[in-house]
Amino acid sequence: MPALATRLSNQGIAVLLLNIFDLTIELLKTEGRWERLIECEPKIPKDQLFKTLSNVSDAEGHLVSLIASKLAASPCRVLLLTGVGLVYPFIRSHITHRTVLVNFDHFKQRFSPRKLIPVNVKTLGDYLLLKRIEADLSQPELAFRSGVTVRRIKAWEHDKVVPSRAEGKVLAAVLKLELQALPVKT
Repeated sequence: MPALATRLSNQGIAVLLLNIFDLTIELLKTEGRWERLIECEPKIPKDQLFKTLSNVSDAEGHLVSLIASKLAASPCRVLLLTGVGLVYPFIRSHITHRTVLVNFDHFKQRFSPRKLIPVNVKTLGDYLLLKRIEADLSQPELAFRSGVTVRRIKAWEHDKVVPSRAEGKVLAAVLKLELQALPVKT
């Protein structure tokens, strides 16, 4: 994951890399439970330890609130969560993921959750998506500036259709692209 974060950062995409294991320890320390837990861990039954850790790292409450505060303080466009295997089973990553998505619905307005940000640009759609993100434009904003529909932007980004020559010229101007880089339909 750090390599992916570095590659995205090198492409101008702000990334926030959070380790769930480290966040759990941070929560335990903040609540003053870390030292006591380390001290008691060899002596207490495993089921009691499991209950304690599950309660502290409750995905619906404590952990997501901590992630939210770090996300709010960051100008990131991408959030990468690591350390999932280290905290299983007392934290279920799918619950955290679902809760983070619910709490951060405003990201869905700017960036399509259906297509990931391309790391290795392989298609024209990947290229257009990456350039749109670099220009800090949502699909509706790009559609408005390009004089096309949002549906058309989505079709380009998902490689359903290729922009016409006229659309390519407008895209090149809006996204500051080299026109030769765009294989357009004649």
